[in-house]
Amino acid sequence: SNQAGVDNTVASSGTAFPQTHLERLKKLSKRIILAFDGDKAGRIASEKSAALALWLGLEVKVAKLPDGKDPAYMLIESSEKWKNILRESKPAIEMFLFEILEEKSQARVTKLIETRLVPMIALIPSKLEKEHAISMVARYSGKSQQVFSEIIARIKVDEAKQLIVDEEAVVEEDLPILSRREQVEERLTEVREWLKELPGS
Repeated sequence: SNQAGVDNTVASSGTAFPQTHLERLKKLSKRIILAFDGDKAGRIASEKSAALALWLGLEVKVAKLPDGKDPAYMLIESSEKWKNILRESKPAIEMFLFEILEEKSQARVTKLIETRLVPMIALIPSKLEKEHAISMVARYSGKSQQVFSEIIARIKVDEAKQLIVDEEAVVEEDLPILSRREQVEERLTEVREWLKELPGS
């Protein structure tokens, strides 16, 4: 992605994108675009990473890749197509809502909003942004904005994070937060690997 002219790009380790990595990125920018593969594992990773990023107060957008395609494939095909995918990325809640609305059954739409989006909205720290998300999803849920607000107000952060866990794809975000020593050790390991890649090392 960087070679194609898209600066400020980092790669996750597969679908694993733990809290410590997001915290480091937050020091560089409050805005992030998630661009995982266009398959089920990529969708799950996008939702879990977006939820965690929203909880940390980041402005999160999600890029939608064609079914079965990954960023590398899109870049090889056309760097301009890749840039367009990033330009057309949408705020996380909006992107996931539009995906849910593709379902044919209204009952399923309502259920998916409650199971996939409500916990995510509960994690948003900004009251203004949370109310905006609630008003957006309420229009399609069959429930009033007030009812949604009351439901979300009763959800605690730990409960919301647990509800987002998908048993079919447990990744690093689900692990306990690292201790200070473990964080330092992890960082030192990263530095050692980086040093190995330097010319002449």
